[in-house]
Amino acid sequence: METVKLTINDKTYEAEPGKTILEVASENDIWIPTLCYDKRLDPYGGCRMCLVEVKGARQLLPSCISRINDGMVVNTESENVRRTRKGVLEYILSDHPLDCMTCEATGCCELQDVAYSMDIKGERFRSEEKRGGELHDRNKLIYRETPKCIRCGRCVRICDEVTQEHAIEFGGRGFQMWVATPFGESLLDGPCVLCGQCVSACPTGALYEKQAMGRGRPYQVKKVRSTCGYCSVGCQIDIHVDHKGINKIT
Repeated sequence: METVKLTINDKTYEAEPGKTILEVASENDIWIPTLCYDKRLDPYGGCRMCLVEVKGARQLLPSCISRINDGMVVNTESENVRRTRKGVLEYILSDHPLDCMTCEATGCCELQDVAYSMDIKGERFRSEEKRGGELHDRNKLIYRETPKCIRCGRCVRICDEVTQEHAIEFGGRGFQMWVATPFGESLLDGPCVLCGQCVSACPTGALYEKQAMGRGRPYQVKKVRSTCGYCSVGCQIDIHVDHKGINKIT
């Protein structure tokens, strides 16, 4: 099979044509931070955390949507790249609650991991805009907390592209943008089937399983691999077990 040669951080790699810079980097254990990227979804390029420097390009390029070509020279850790990524993240954090000590997602929060990797300390920017708190939805499965949403679009896109239910969408603009349901009603009143795919896609604590709240951090829960018995397909599932029994199923 024909391959493409490119250089990433002064090392030469070969990859299949049509792949993105992010895909090639991931395959070769080169970490590039992302927030809106999910391998189950079409590349989006919205969060701008995966920016890289490409020789000959007039500006930094989002690696998740930039296809490789022969002879491409990429730098994922230049001073300009690190400074720009950090600035983008600081803006994302400008209206994000800093309650990591009590957040249910601590330990599995991608935003927290990226902030730690970039040595974010304190708040460089802080928005005075407030976006409310928990959305009190009478469904018994999915907890929604608007202020923790970073508008990455992963929940909306997985609902559209994977489950194809189109149950949620963005509403509002700017700081007042949020993930909305039709007419602001409960998830129970729309096409949502409460499958939990949106929760699995969320990189923060904006979406969480209600039955798992207050029952330990994700790293404190044991995962047991099993097979779903709903139909004959036999999908693999993880049963999360704590000292009280089954915590949740993913």
